[in-house]
Amino acid sequence: MSKNLLEIKNLQISFRTSSEKNNIIKAVSKINLDIPSGKTIGLVGESGSGKSVTALAIMGLLPKDICEISGEINYLGRNLLKLTNSELSILRGKEISMVFQEPMTSLNPVLNIGKQIEEILEKHLSLTNNQLKNKTVSLLEMVRIADPESRTKNYPHQFSGGQRQRIMIAMALACNPKLLIADEATTALDVTIQLQILELIKDLTTSMGTTLLMITHNLGIIARYANQVNVMKEGKIVEKGSALEIYSSPSHFYTKNLLNSVPIIDVKNKNINSKTIDNSNKNPLISIKNLNVEFQLKNNHFFSKSSSTIKAVKDVSLEIFKGETFGLVGESGSGKTTIGKSIVNLVQPKSGMILLKENKSEKFSQNIKTIRKNVGMVFQDPYGSLNPRMRIKEIILEPIRVHNPKSDNENNVVISLLQKVGLHSSMMYRYPHEFSGGQRQRICIARALAHNPSLLILDEPLSALDVSIQSQIVDLLKNLQKESDISYLFISHDLATVQNLSHRVAVMYLGKLIEYGSKDSIYSNPLHPYTQALLDSVPIPDPSIETKTNRTIIQGEIPSATNPPSGCVFRTRCPKPTDDCKEGTSEMGLIEIENEHWVDQCCVNCK
Repeated sequence: MSKNLLEIKNLQISFRTSSEKNNIIKAVSKINLDIPSGKTIGLVGESGSGKSVTALAIMGLLPKDICEISGEINYLGRNLLKLTNSELSILRGKEISMVFQEPMTSLNPVLNIGKQIEEILEKHLSLTNNQLKNKTVSLLEMVRIADPESRTKNYPHQFSGGQRQRIMIAMALACNPKLLIADEATTALDVTIQLQILELIKDLTTSMGTTLLMITHNLGIIARYANQVNVMKEGKIVEKGSALEIYSSPSHFYTKNLLNSVPIIDVKNKNINSKTIDNSNKNPLISIKNLNVEFQLKNNHFFSKSSSTIKAVKDVSLEIFKGETFGLVGESGSGKTTIGKSIVNLVQPKSGMILLKENKSEKFSQNIKTIRKNVGMVFQDPYGSLNPRMRIKEIILEPIRVHNPKSDNENNVVISLLQKVGLHSSMMYRYPHEFSGGQRQRICIARALAHNPSLLILDEPLSALDVSIQSQIVDLLKNLQKESDISYLFISHDLATVQNLSHRVAVMYLGKLIEYGSKDSIYSNPLHPYTQALLDSVPIPDPSIETKTNRTIIQGEIPSATNPPSGCVFRTRCPKPTDDCKEGTSEMGLIEIENEHWVDQCCVNCK
């Protein structure tokens, strides 16, 4: 008998895109894949390579009216492609489970979490009502949801992204399946939460004896967790082997390109961004002084109305100089995006000053129109920030017409901007939906550059892109800065890319700056335990390093800004809290430890 739990033989998947028989797209082309029992198998490739389609075929979730499947998917000797829907439904959830990429679209928004978990248990297990409730609570406790009994009554929107992914894992493992498929299960999460989820999946599958098929484009994750790796490109598996073989001596050019595209944190090499910025005797391009931003959260109940205050940004001061890339890092909810939006007045600060030096002038201005004329912004979601009813030409011309209405030769301007970001001039007549994610991000950069700003705010511009596309955008940003001496405020939770691009780096936590300094000092000598944990959470695409690295895992998620912890705001998640942390105050501010290296004073006092 085969030692493989699942065997895929000559699997081919095609989709009919219209009623015409000849209009067929081959998503998967005659692939062969073995999944041995008790192992973790990695399936790697860019978006569109066929990874998720393969997983959906295993689960029997592809639409039969537009999909044609041939080949074999043998699970313990049974060809899943020959089973009926009722036979597949018995296997799904009980013996083969899947954790999908986006938990919010996989959870029913009108049912509480307890009911959704109970549905799975009722279908596959014979349990009494009390046993169902107890099992549901134990599953939430297993995936480390705090206060699991009361949280069963909550709905999906009442949980954070990391908590929703934990719930998806609890549902997938509810019936102790033999095979778990994790399809980009941590793509949208911060590095700290990502590490928590991955370690949780590893621990649970190991303790349960569950085989894991891990689908991702993150080569660092695969290096740490996979025993064997399969690389997919355009519907084909182009290379396979052990993790160590694939990473140490890749043979296919596509695998080599993927590995070369991955930014790697290097605390020893201090010349990743060779250009240095001498800020001595210089006036900053932009100066932010004692910035505070608050939001009022209204709670409307039938009998009473109340409100709570969210302190999104607390007394933040920083400066950005000409030609410099200033990296701003931290988890979701730390206040990074709020600072970016405050600069262009998309968010109204409660107090503080934002001063910008005007182009070709030493005069500083607080005028909103002047700031918006000299500052461009690239948002995280390129598709959501482009008008779907406007052609690319009109999208790019919009800021030009606002800030420079007398501009001539509009066509030439658009062509020049498109060429600058690596797009063909003929693309100006297309609509946003006709472009890939990477191309849409290039269009957003072209629009942000249209009015010739001196500062570009880049808010998580790479988070939704494949690693190879990320590398292209990073190279583009470097070239643009080299050509025009433009400044960047680069907002991200990807510390490897921040190191690759930035000259100075600031770390935020719960609305506060807790550490900042030169890139070299932050990465080679992080002083705050949060900065250390962020750096420790980044996976390295090298199994020989990853398998020997003991990482410090931050437990829990960033606390609510409506009710922050007393004393040091990081103490509830700090790996080594002391009694002094409870007595500290969030108003102590930063202190300079080394030359131009500042850290939260409370952290220094605790040491």
